[in-house]
Amino acid sequence: MEATICVIFNEDQTQVLLTKRFDFPVWVLPGGGIEPNESIEEGLKREIKEEICCDVELVEKVGTYTPPIFRSEALTHVYIGKINTHPKPSDEVKAIKFYDIGDLPKMIPPPHQVWIEHALLPFEKNFSLKVPAVSFSLFFRYVLKHPFLLLKFLSLRIKKIRLIKIRRI
Repeated sequence: MEATICVIFNEDQTQVLLTKRFDFPVWVLPGGGIEPNESIEEGLKREIKEEICCDVELVEKVGTYTPPIFRSEALTHVYIGKINTHPKPSDEVKAIKFYDIGDLPKMIPPPHQVWIEHALLPFEKNFSLKVPAVSFSLFFRYVLKHPFLLLKFLSLRIKKIRLIKIRRI
């Protein structure tokens, strides 16, 4: 499944909006999966509305990123977006906060940090790159460092899969 991510800055681009996930307690850029028969832009606008209860204006495409591991063909499309209303957490996110660019939280996945950096570049973007800062060794080091978070994440994913199967019956 392809995914979309939105980098939302404050007006002077000194802060970026991050959301804290329920299933895995990390801070991430808002976004999510694209549904069948949905354009990339429609999917991103829907995800932003679902996560932070705001309409988003897509300003510029940062790029399309392919995963360098797990041999996945899933693409991640990253955009810069602009919101004109105050964001509110929905039932999909635990918290929302604007963080100073130079003081991002420790619990943010490495690709998200790089996507923020790419969005800040002062020239035309629309890159086609491998997802940055992701490797098997980094993944395993993270798992070894935070085993409880991995178990919590897997537990919630299993519950979600079971709910989906029950709904289909």
